[in-house]
Amino acid sequence: MGRLFAVIVVVIAAASATIFMLHVWWPPPDISVHGAGIDRELGQTMVATGIRTAPAIVPPASVKALVNAASASMPGPKSETRV
Repeated sequence: MGRLFAVIVVVIAAASATIFMLHVWWPPPDISVHGAGIDRELGQTMVATGIRTAPAIVPPASVKALVNAASASMPGPKSETRV
């Protein structure tokens, strides 16, 4: 169940980032003197937010996968956790 949730979160994050990167939904043309500056600030904010958010979403899942793969390939007895 946890893996499914991780996949869903990554898919939603990737879809959201793609929408903004491709400018599918974007503000209308500027009608004021300050519009270009506001649009530039919006773009910078989205890039900074993406850079700060992506590491929080992607690495936990990839690190867990790497740890599981590494531990599965190590020789020796495995401990079992019983609930």
